Amino acid sequence: MRLGGDGLPKPFVMLADVDGPDLIAGLRIFGFAIDWMPAADHAFVDALRHRLPWKRLVVQSRHLVDRI
Repeated sequence: MRLGGDGLPKPFVMLADVDGPDLIAGLRIFGFAIDWMPAADHAFVDALRHRLPWKRLVVQSRHLVDRI
């Protein structure tokens, strides 16, 4: 699946969950997109550090994402 205009493949799954007061976030990349893992890793960490509005984020003690 390709999304956006950059032409990079995007077969990935993002996940988020809570463990007490901690946010558990993950990025799983598979298939031929693994060649872009360093760039995806950098973008994921950058988004977590600089782009999420942490001061406005309220997390309750429930799963952020239900796993199927």
